[in-house]
Amino acid sequence: MYAIDLNFSEFERRLQADSSQLDVAGSVANIALTQTSTLIAPVGTKNILTSVAAGLTGTQAAYEQKVFLGKTVQLLESQMELDRNRQATQIYQRLRLPASQYSLSLALSDLETYYQAGTMANAQINISHDVGERAIASSDEKAQTVLEATPSADTNYQSLIKFLYPNGAAGKIDQDRRKYLKSLFLSPAELMVVIQSNSYRSAREALVSCANLYLKSTPCKSKTVALQ
Repeated sequence: MYAIDLNFSEFERRLQADSSQLDVAGSVANIALTQTSTLIAPVGTKNILTSVAAGLTGTQAAYEQKVFLGKTVQLLESQMELDRNRQATQIYQRLRLPASQYSLSLALSDLETYYQAGTMANAQINISHDVGERAIASSDEKAQTVLEATPSADTNYQSLIKFLYPNGAAGKIDQDRRKYLKSLFLSPAELMVVIQSNSYRSAREALVSCANLYLKSTPCKSKTVALQ
């Protein structure tokens, strides 16, 4: 792990140095040279002002690009540190196990994972995954709020809520069942809207039938429920 840490520290140092050297001066100089040819020619005031405005716009774009790139590097660095710490914690915990349970091959595999945790490619994957998980969590939170605010006496509605919340409405939504119901729609739609809206009574009946088949281990095929 020490060798991997040294390698990562050097990588991090070079990454920070490279990002700090992405100066706007080069872009500004290039823009200035481009505009000079226009300014040297005997053109009217309108063309001169247009050229100056274009130069200022290019300078602003160069600055914004540098800031954006710098923020992206910071985000990737933070994710790499987080992933490395998680994997290091797992390794330290496993080191307490006897050799019969924590074999050399498993230890080497953990070291490889620890190394990969310090790569930008791995950081990008985990950032995308975390964003997706947060999106699902926020969607579930919204659905829970809507559920509590707008109860319904419709039997199909009640059946679908019991299916989605097997531990009761106060518990968490079952993600597998949620994905299953959403996969049944012929076209994209918000699940809770379909479950609650009177405009989708036929679709709701079909969802209840498919929910019952799911519980019997004979689920419906995807894209078989029309939104009507």
